[in-house]
Amino acid sequence: MTRIPDPPAPPLRPQLLDPAPGAPAVIDSGWQPPVVATLDAGRGTLGWVLAGVTLLLVTWAGMAAVELAASAYARAPALGAAAMLALAAAAAMVGWGLWAEWRGFRSLARVDRLRRHLAGDRLAPARATASAWVAQVAPRLRDGAAAKAAVAAAADMAELRAALRHAVIVPLAEAAGQLGTRAALQAGGLVALCPHPALDGLIVGLRGLRLVREVAALYGLRPGTLATLALARRVAMTAAGTAGVDLLSQSLSDALLQRLPVLSHLAAAIPGATLAAVRLYRLARFSALACSPLDPKGGDL
Repeated sequence: MTRIPDPPAPPLRPQLLDPAPGAPAVIDSGWQPPVVATLDAGRGTLGWVLAGVTLLLVTWAGMAAVELAASAYARAPALGAAAMLALAAAAAMVGWGLWAEWRGFRSLARVDRLRRHLAGDRLAPARATASAWVAQVAPRLRDGAAAKAAVAAAADMAELRAALRHAVIVPLAEAAGQLGTRAALQAGGLVALCPHPALDGLIVGLRGLRLVREVAALYGLRPGTLATLALARRVAMTAAGTAGVDLLSQSLSDALLQRLPVLSHLAAAIPGATLAAVRLYRLARFSALACSPLDPKGGDL
C-alpha cells in the first residue's frame, strides 16, 4: 500500500499578537511605552587610560611648578616670591573649577538619591530629602510656600509623590517647556540666518547644551562643564527609554508651530529652521524628565 505524503506546511508569516487585557484600541500621541531599564557597564579601558594620563599630567605640572619656584627663588628672593604667588593663584583657580565640577556632580547624585527614596516605602528619609529639594527650587515656583506645606503634610508615600508631582514637577515642567520654546525660536532664527547648511548642526548643538544647563538650573542643579556632559548623556538615555509615538508623529511639531507663528513663516521658506526648533523643544522636555526626581507618568510632563 502506497503511503500518500503529507501536504507541505504553509510558510510561516508574521502574525499580530493578541492585545493585552485593557489595552487601548487606538494608539495616540499620548501613549508611552514602559521605561527601558539600562545596565551600567562600569568603567571601561578608556576611563583607566584617561585617569592615568591625567595623573601623569598633574604630576608633571606639579614638579614643573616646584622647579620653577625654586629656580626663581635661587635667582632673587623677590622673584621667587612673585613666582610662588602666581603659582598659588593658578592653583586656587584650578581648585575652584574642580570644586564647581564636584558640586555639579553632587547635585546629580542628590537627584538619584531622591529618586531612590521616592521609589521605596520609607516616608521619613524620603520626606526629608524631598523637603530639602523643594526648598531649593521654591523660588522658581508660583507658590513655593504651598509646595513646602504640601510635602511636609504628606502622610504616606503616595501623598508625598502626588504632592511633588502636582505642586512641583508639573510647574517646573511647564517652565522647562517655556525655556524650550525660547530656545526653539532662537535656534530657528539663527538657522534661517546661517549662510551655510553645514553649520546648522553646530548651532543646534551649542544651543542645546546651553538649554540643558538652563533646565538643570531650573530643577536646582548646578552643572559645570563635565557635569553638563554627564547630564547630556543622562538626557540621551532618558530619551531612549521614554520615547513614544510623539517622536514619530507630527503632533509635537504641530503644537510648536501653533505656539510660535514665526516658525510657521520660517518653515515655509527654510525647512531646516523648523527641524532645529523641534529638536530643541524636544530636548527641553527630555531634560526635564532627566532632572526630575519622579519617573514620567502619563501626560504630566
